Amino acid sequence: MYEKIQTVILDVNDGEIKAGYSGDCAPKFNYNLILGLPIGHNATLKHTIFPLFPDVKRDNVELLYGMKYIYNDNNNSRYDVNYEVMDKLIEDISGNKALDVNFQDQPILLTESNKTDNKYREKMTEMLFESYNVSQLFLSRRSVLSCYGCARTSGLVLNVENNFTNLCGIQEGYIFQKHIEEVPIGGELIDRIYLAYLQSIKNINVYPYFAIDKTSAEKKNNINNNDKNIVNSTATTTATTTNSNITTINCTNSINEKKILKCPLVTKSYYLWGTLHVVNELKQNISYNNYKHSNNNNDEKNINIDVNQNTYVLPDGSVLDNDTTDTLKLIFPYIFFKKKYNNNNISKITSTNTMLKNMDFDQFYDTLHNLTLPVLYKYNYKINNSNSIIEKIIDNLPDKSSNICYSEHIESYFEVFDGLQDFIKKGILSFISANIHLDDVLNFLIVTGESTMFSNFISMLKSYLSYIDTIKKKSTKLIYSKGVDRKYNCFIGASILSSLGSFSQFCMTKSEYDEYGVKNIVDKKCI
Repeated sequence: MYEKIQTVILDVNDGEIKAGYSGDCAPKFNYNLILGLPIGHNATLKHTIFPLFPDVKRDNVELLYGMKYIYNDNNNSRYDVNYEVMDKLIEDISGNKALDVNFQDQPILLTESNKTDNKYREKMTEMLFESYNVSQLFLSRRSVLSCYGCARTSGLVLNVENNFTNLCGIQEGYIFQKHIEEVPIGGELIDRIYLAYLQSIKNINVYPYFAIDKTSAEKKNNINNNDKNIVNSTATTTATTTNSNITTINCTNSINEKKILKCPLVTKSYYLWGTLHVVNELKQNISYNNYKHSNNNNDEKNINIDVNQNTYVLPDGSVLDNDTTDTLKLIFPYIFFKKKYNNNNISKITSTNTMLKNMDFDQFYDTLHNLTLPVLYKYNYKINNSNSIIEKIIDNLPDKSSNICYSEHIESYFEVFDGLQDFIKKGILSFISANIHLDDVLNFLIVTGESTMFSNFISMLKSYLSYIDTIKKKSTKLIYSKGVDRKYNCFIGASILSSLGSFSQFCMTKSEYDEYGVKNIVDKKCI
């Protein structure tokens, strides 16, 4: 009955959700787990804004998160999930602004984190069966699906995402729960470091797209073009136009100068969110391999981006020169691998750059430690169940200080992370110390996740394989997808699994849910 119906895939990740269908190689819709929250009155979930784009100006709007990643001082990680917001997000994703599909008519495959969270599993299962009356539902761990996406059923899966890096061992689709390693190191940390470095060290202000007055830039463009045409036409009749020609050239060079809007009604968190989005695009364009940026909202903003000879143009027209972009490339290896470059090996990661060859690298890396990183999460929100009114509450200070994701300093991250090479070695050692010697698990390292798209990530990881293998007798084989498939491995694996003819046999059904209850059926069907 269900074999001819496409399964809807909801890949819930750390801060975003990828939605699509079985059989597809990429999601149809990719969105942050954020709703826009109007402030200044008793806002309810009915008033929230979806979809919320960081390049669109919104006055008096706060960020309402469906999920936040938490990592505390005890090296424990978890997700702080606002289930009322998640319910509204899923409702919006099923609507005509996203998938435009009735979940009641199709099976659902929902992803979950590698670490078992019974509350998440039961709440989300109850939500989909009760609120959306789905016919069939299956929950699967993200790294298991990433493993499938790389045509494997066993191995060590290294997943490097926006907010965390996770390592877990998988054998024939089952995760070893007691041997999962996780640290709060990801692409979002690089975004924050980039922004702090540009603004504090380089004195380069980064503005969100909505803070740029495009109309003034277009008018200036037209004026400059008209002036240039006038000068060019008169240049053929008189030699006195030389000075005018020079003036026109200077005016043309200033086309990129755009008016910055003050945005007094935009909240600080929303403004920072939009700014970090610009930095994220900068990171993707100068540091990612084979990355083609796509956006569901508006491609006109790409007019402001020009990658040419290792230079980068920010939305306000400011140009990051070759020296700046090459310097930014030195940050990623240092954060992820604790790799310090010097004059002897600088050519491995940057272009031929005389400035960097004369650079004081020790001073550069010391500078990073002194940066004050921007923090996006400032407040939490609670929802009054009686009338769905959203109330703002101040974060509990002790809890905030214990969550490393709130940290403003790089040292806080280095205290729990010694580099990917030691992180992987620690994960393998946990198996060996437990007397678990499985060649099909320990000897295959599957690399996946969006933040593995950094240039030279795979080659740098390969250079540390001999160090990783010091605790094993056999060498490690690296398995990874090429190109953008690596960031979609989890979705691809979900697409493969849900396309199997036997997939419906794995799923929980509505009748089973009604008969056995949420806890019993989840534990029985989704191990």
